[in-house]
Amino acid sequence: MAQEIRKPANWENSTFEDLFTIEAGQAYIAEQFGGSVDSVKNFRSNRERSDACSYELFEDGSLWFHNNAQDEIWADVSDFVRELQFTGVYWEDTRDRDGFLVDAMDRNLLVHLWGEDDALEFFESAGGIVSEVDVN
Repeated sequence: MAQEIRKPANWENSTFEDLFTIEAGQAYIAEQFGGSVDSVKNFRSNRERSDACSYELFEDGSLWFHNNAQDEIWADVSDFVRELQFTGVYWEDTRDRDGFLVDAMDRNLLVHLWGEDDALEFFESAGGIVSEVDVN
């Protein structure tokens, strides 16, 4: 009996041939057969009470978003990041915050891609809250 190969959730309308053209897609298929493709960088969630999830970034700029509900493969990590929304989420822990703190995997991915300053700028533009630092 032949093994059925699953497509990631966001590739249902695309072909397997397209999936094979990017490293994240190759890794996704290889894992279904017990193999693996090494990623450049892994980013894991720091949330204790949530579903286990992580990002794997590959040399060609593709990304595999591991998620218990449904995995996603992105040909370009920049496209994935532009879809993220951080409304009401804080960049850093403060005493007076009334909302969630950004997950370490999101924060570390942004900083890895753009550096701290540009990551902060993007985070704010995506609805995140960056606390003002009092220099007095």
